[in-house]
Amino acid sequence: MTWRVRVRPEAELDLVIAAGWYEARRNGLGVEFLDELESLIASLANHALLYAERLEGIRRVFARRFPYAVFYQVLDEDVVVLSIMHVRRQRQL
Repeated sequence: MTWRVRVRPEAELDLVIAAGWYEARRNGLGVEFLDELESLIASLANHALLYAERLEGIRRVFARRFPYAVFYQVLDEDVVVLSIMHVRRQRQL
C-alpha cells in the first residue's frame, strides 16, 4: 500500500530550523540535511509500517547521517509527520 504523506507545519518548522543551524556551520550542509530528511520522509509513503509503534500509535525512524528522528502516525490512508527531533540533546521540561 502507498500512503499519502503529510507533514504538519510544526514538523516543517523543525526541518527549517535544523537546516539553518547546519547551514550556518558549513555551507551546503543544511542542503544535505534537507535532502536526507526529505528522502526519509518520502520513503514513508511505501514503508510506514516498517517501524514499530513506540507510544500510542506514534512511530519513529532515525536519519542515518544526522542525529535526528522523524516521529509520525499512520492514520487511515495518510502518514502524518508530527515532529522531527534531535535525538542526542537533553531536553528540559
